[in-house]
Amino acid sequence: MPALQYLDISFSKLHHLEPSTFQENSKLQTLNVAGNELISLSLDGGLLQHLVHLNISHCSMEQLRIENVPEETMQTNLSLVDLSHNYLTSLPASFMNIISDSHVRLNISENLWNKSFTLCSLYHLWSYATKHPDMIQGAQNLSSCFRPDEALKKCGWEECPATCSCDPRTKTVNCSSSDLKTVPYLGPSDAEILLLKNNTLLNMSGIESPVWCKLRTVIADGNKISSIMPPDTMGHCICSDHDDFDDEEGNCLPQSLKKLSLIHNKITNFSNSDCKLLYSLQELHLSDNKVEHLRSHVCSSLEHLEVLLLDNNAISDLKEQDVAPYPNLRELDLSFNKMVILPYRIFEFVPRLTGLNVSNNNLMNISTETSFPETPFTYKVTNFPNKLDLSNNKFEKIDSVLGFKYIPKLKELLVDNNPWKCHCEIVNRVMAQVFQKLRHTAMVNAVESAICQEPSDMKGIKMNDRQISEVCSKNCTKKDSPSNSELLATIVAILIIVILLGLVIQITFQKIRQKTFGILWLPPARNDATHRRNYSVCIVHAWQDNEMVKADLVDPLKNLGYSVLWNDSAYPPGDNVSASIERAVTNSRRMLVVASNNLMIYENAKRIIERGLDEERSVPGFKVVALVMDDLPQRLYSVLYEIVVKRTHITKMNSNYIRAICNILPAPGAMQNIITFTETDLYCFLLQQWEKAKKRKHQRAQLQDIFPVQNSDPCAGNARSSNTSFCESGIAVASIADDFWEAVCSRSQRKCSSVTATEEQLQACSNHYTLQISCEDEEVIQVEGFSQVNSEGHCTHL
Repeated sequence: MPALQYLDISFSKLHHLEPSTFQENSKLQTLNVAGNELISLSLDGGLLQHLVHLNISHCSMEQLRIENVPEETMQTNLSLVDLSHNYLTSLPASFMNIISDSHVRLNISENLWNKSFTLCSLYHLWSYATKHPDMIQGAQNLSSCFRPDEALKKCGWEECPATCSCDPRTKTVNCSSSDLKTVPYLGPSDAEILLLKNNTLLNMSGIESPVWCKLRTVIADGNKISSIMPPDTMGHCICSDHDDFDDEEGNCLPQSLKKLSLIHNKITNFSNSDCKLLYSLQELHLSDNKVEHLRSHVCSSLEHLEVLLLDNNAISDLKEQDVAPYPNLRELDLSFNKMVILPYRIFEFVPRLTGLNVSNNNLMNISTETSFPETPFTYKVTNFPNKLDLSNNKFEKIDSVLGFKYIPKLKELLVDNNPWKCHCEIVNRVMAQVFQKLRHTAMVNAVESAICQEPSDMKGIKMNDRQISEVCSKNCTKKDSPSNSELLATIVAILIIVILLGLVIQITFQKIRQKTFGILWLPPARNDATHRRNYSVCIVHAWQDNEMVKADLVDPLKNLGYSVLWNDSAYPPGDNVSASIERAVTNSRRMLVVASNNLMIYENAKRIIERGLDEERSVPGFKVVALVMDDLPQRLYSVLYEIVVKRTHITKMNSNYIRAICNILPAPGAMQNIITFTETDLYCFLLQQWEKAKKRKHQRAQLQDIFPVQNSDPCAGNARSSNTSFCESGIAVASIADDFWEAVCSRSQRKCSSVTATEEQLQACSNHYTLQISCEDEEVIQVEGFSQVNSEGHCTHL
């Protein structure tokens, strides 16, 4: 009956209905099969294209299936489907896609939905009921009881996205070339690899779905992605990095994601919302995008990242701080960009780097830094890369490319296709260094492949060609030796320079001598485990104090050479709070808490301070210090009370508060190896020795007899000494040496084994004395001091 439009076969005791029954009925609009015994029913997709009304109620039906569904979006005339009074617990995705695309009225009352509130298969129906509650009858409990996050984490491989292919054996979901505009929100929750190549994605929206929580690799090459994650994206995965005081256990993006490839897209930079997805990455491929700046301050630390590919971008200005957020980076590809200068000390910021590719740029020099004879590749480098590619740039002088000190650590060096200048002076120096001293190193192979471009008579010839050597040796024999007058003028100029330098040093030394009496040079303290961290101090403060903190703390400390982590650079908005706190603490050497009334209402302050105190207990050298403001409230919560009341703090009212802060910070830059003893330090020390001696020998004397002072507390300011010399007080030299040794060991944070001083050096009050201290590494350290002697020969100033 091909012209049939209405068919009612309800209550006919049917047990089975073939899907092909109505394939020829292209005009059928109403089908009523209610009241039968159809426990399982399969409907042909073609039938649903023509039907307007479908009634399958009261059938004891447990399962509904749709067969022969067209791949393209199916157009249907359905307006009403009645599925009430059955035993259904879910509906197939293909059926719900048809229902949701056509906005069909659906009656699902009196079924067994309450038995499947945590099953993935119910997600389609819940999603439709949530978006169109007026289109569904009998879904009162569905919206309130269904748990989508829990359900989507249990999706099986039958939930493979419609336009994708899934392989449970390799745990791969392949959605490449599927004309996707967003990442599918539904899929198998055990998937580890997601392929999204060659679609029309504008961002990675959809990756926050709970079904993708176990992903380890995402390949989204060849799309139109300009920003990785939309702003304010909320994840639905359990956070694997939360600590004891984390209250955001289910708001993370995939925490197992190790590789993200976004090659050939339109990405220009990172944003705060991207950090949530990038935090756990080991590999990030951004080749062939439009990146101009890394904007390192956005993601304060991607500590797990090992491979970063940025070739074929538009980077022209790369700074040292741009690579600082990647402390464990091993491979960095910056080829085919627009760089003119490579950052100075780049390998100091990424000490584990083993491969660097900066080929096909506009590099002419390694750095603009000229105060050091060596290049950035040799300054404080502990782990030089195995491979370095400098080919296809604009280098001219090969001896300016690399200092020769660390070249033997290279395994592969590429310098070909550069406009090398092969003047004899350069060639002779390179040949002598490379082929005589280095011999079998990467530099030898590099020089052997370098082709000269200047001068014109050597163009196209390899730098180590015998022809160049012969020409240069002939030129050298033709040069006349310098005349006696030229030699004499050179000697006189050198002598003048030496005398002037001597005068400058003497004047400078006299000024320093008045204020500083001893300088101790030491390597970084061995029991300070923070000495490799990037920032001198992390400042904890309320956002209301931003302007004050910048003007009164950050700027003065930066002017003194300290590196400061504060504000949004430490805790970027939108980032995972626990991850931000962890990165801020573990990247800093000290923590300074600005204790103001505003801090009491800063909700994360307590967590940050607790984490800092925990770091202080477990990491030698790390300290938490409070800077107390004028508006400090009378009542403090426990951890703030701990650092303000129970320990020494710094007050903002003190005019020397910056100096007090500097005393608790590690010295900036190269000054970290210097320990200075000032006049006040020595007077305090000597006063302590006098007190100890008085107690030991039961001497009765008045303090002013030996050290009359202006202030009641000698340690609070500069002390004045009288004509009575310290040397005449009768204190044993051994006592002074032992206690001074303890003081120096405490200041330097090193274990010392012995200290020696002679009677003449201390009691005779000579103008110069020396304490020699032997430390655990068998190195002898000298502490030097100076004294002033009056006309009577008494020691008046030490």
